[in-house]
Amino acid sequence: MYQIEPLSQKERDQLLIELSDGQRAFVIELMKRGRRTVFSNVLAKDKASGSDEDDIEEVAAQWELLDYLDAGETWQSTSDLHCECGRPLRYQYIVQNEKTREIKKFGIKHFEEHTGIPPHLAKDIVKGIEKIDYELDEVLVKLANGWTLADEGIGDIPASIEIPNDIQEHFDHDVPLLDRQVQRLRTRISEQSRAEKRRQQENEKAEQEKEDRRQREIAAERRNLMSAKLSSGQQVIKSNIQLDAKLQLGVLVYIDSLNGTEFRAIDVCNDLVKNHGAPKKTYSTGTLRIYPHVCLFLDALVKDDKLELSDEHGLGARAYKLNDAVDLVEVEEKIEETKTKPEVETETDQLSLFEF
Repeated sequence: MYQIEPLSQKERDQLLIELSDGQRAFVIELMKRGRRTVFSNVLAKDKASGSDEDDIEEVAAQWELLDYLDAGETWQSTSDLHCECGRPLRYQYIVQNEKTREIKKFGIKHFEEHTGIPPHLAKDIVKGIEKIDYELDEVLVKLANGWTLADEGIGDIPASIEIPNDIQEHFDHDVPLLDRQVQRLRTRISEQSRAEKRRQQENEKAEQEKEDRRQREIAAERRNLMSAKLSSGQQVIKSNIQLDAKLQLGVLVYIDSLNGTEFRAIDVCNDLVKNHGAPKKTYSTGTLRIYPHVCLFLDALVKDDKLELSDEHGLGARAYKLNDAVDLVEVEEKIEETKTKPEVETETDQLSLFEF
């Protein structure tokens, strides 16, 4: 944000001379527009306040600022602009009474005298116009200093952002933005960035959910394959353990899909929740409630000499490894083949996770 001291009239005139014709015409029109806005807003605000002084309100509402003229820096010797009282002017305000169509021309200090606008409104109008003058100074100083958006920490403006008309006008005429416009632009960029980030997160979430569904479908297919390949005489599924048969099959599928030989019980539990529909409920410690039941099932496989307990130190650190004597068969490699074969062909072709 630029911190500038108000320019003297001489400084202002000098900087205006240095502008291109297009820049100068735009800045002058911008200041005129700003003054008309100030004039209208002050009177409209007073009317909306519900003043009991109806006669004052009626007088104030009758006037419209038509134009604002500048006689230039040599005004004292060449100005054709005069106040209603005859005084020569550098700056002349031209207003019209909307009721009588009468036109008045005067300097900034004679609003009240020539229009009947009450003192408090005249004071507000003057303050508003002084603010417009300060904004003119801001633009001129920025132009003189070679201001760019990069000075405000703003790089390229995303093409998806709708730029407000008043800001676009500044860009079109190669005129620096006012601080208040910079703040609006920065807010829009920030809001757009947050919106795009939300959309990206939503898209990523949707893609992840899609992938999770696919993985659950694959896991269900693997369970079905595992169930079909285990003969009725093989007591792999343990009825005396409080772990659903579906989840026990899920454990076998997890083990069968291992790249290595060692795994942790907690990782098995997480896989059951993610891919096999296991409940997510936990103890107050954060440990999944299925954890002890999964460990009991894995311990049963240890007793059957299918696994070995490799580490039992610490909650969640209980780990197992495959018994070297176990012949593992990759179920995943058979999924596509099984899709085209409605029935298992022969007993000798059956897949088995372990040799029993």
